[in-house]
Amino acid sequence: MRLNSDTVLSSPPHPVVLVPYTKAHVPTYHAWMQSPTLLHLTASTRLTLAEEHANMHSWRADERKLTFIILDLVQGSNHMVGDVNLHLLNAESEELGDADTVAGELEVMVAEEGSRNRGTATVALRLMMAYAREHVKVDVFVAKVMEENEASLRLFRDKLGFVPYRTVKAFGEIHLKKEVRKSFDEQLKVVMAHVSEQSFAESVYSSMPVGNVKNDGAAEKGTDVGSTES
Repeated sequence: MRLNSDTVLSSPPHPVVLVPYTKAHVPTYHAWMQSPTLLHLTASTRLTLAEEHANMHSWRADERKLTFIILDLVQGSNHMVGDVNLHLLNAESEELGDADTVAGELEVMVAEEGSRNRGTATVALRLMMAYAREHVKVDVFVAKVMEENEASLRLFRDKLGFVPYRTVKAFGEIHLKKEVRKSFDEQLKVVMAHVSEQSFAESVYSSMPVGNVKNDGAAEKGTDVGSTES
């Protein structure tokens, strides 16, 4: 989405930083997505490097999709460990409200094993939800999780308070939602009040080499263990 194409989000002292998806991130992202398990858990298709570059450009231009790369400063000053996305949905067809309801589907992937089970995905999702509420006016957030993905179910249901509202047996998915009612809206405002929002072009991340860039197309050991660990 053009909205966040030059946006960096952080919330000190958390070591998680969200940056826009750029061509510098593509080799590492492409390497991650050679993992059969990550492809399965994210319902993705294996792409060539050229196709991944095209994908990156399309996501940046897509007015219905917000994408951030997740950096973990514990791993390094510009170390990418995953991504977090929000895709705007048709609320009526998804049984989430009427034509005026703004619904957004959340997706998160922590591909680097060293950043799992440390709250990385939880912080990234809270930053994304606060940003999307502030700038896109999302009324209800949705997560579509494979029934077998216990880590992701625990993340959305137990840590973030999402409620299951339907099961899609054809895809083996459980759909969960969290409506932005008064108390949750206030929580997101508090999160946003502590968020540092800056220009990517003027930040250190635009000129600093990606710390874990991979150029050989091979996913590193450990990325084939669940994609949405917290």
